Amino acid sequence: MTPEDQALISLKRKLDQTEAELRGLGYEVDRCVTPPGAQLGNQRFEGAILILVLFGRLWTQSGETVIVLGAGDRLDVPSGVPFTLRAEGETSAYWLQGFKADPRPEPNPSREASDLDAPTG
Repeated sequence: MTPEDQALISLKRKLDQTEAELRGLGYEVDRCVTPPGAQLGNQRFEGAILILVLFGRLWTQSGETVIVLGAGDRLDVPSGVPFTLRAEGETSAYWLQGFKADPRPEPNPSREASDLDAPTG
């Protein structure tokens, strides 16, 4: 096995491990590739978003705040906050997107269904 093959196998294991760790924290994880100059505008999710850049650069903007992320950088976007992404430079940006849905409110067991359905008036 060549050193390049060994490096690729090691990288794949690290990527799988990182995805497993994020899933363990409750995130759904997607692998994303954004071509140079491509933009994902005005994204907004009802849940927390985690962006982890693997390779390349991502320009991000939320309101007046602009952040450029490089390999190894992580950005946490709170639920409901709009943001825009764009791949910077001459290469595609490879990144992981984690999504964690907002927790749903627990039902109140002290209220009976009949209380909710009672006619008013």
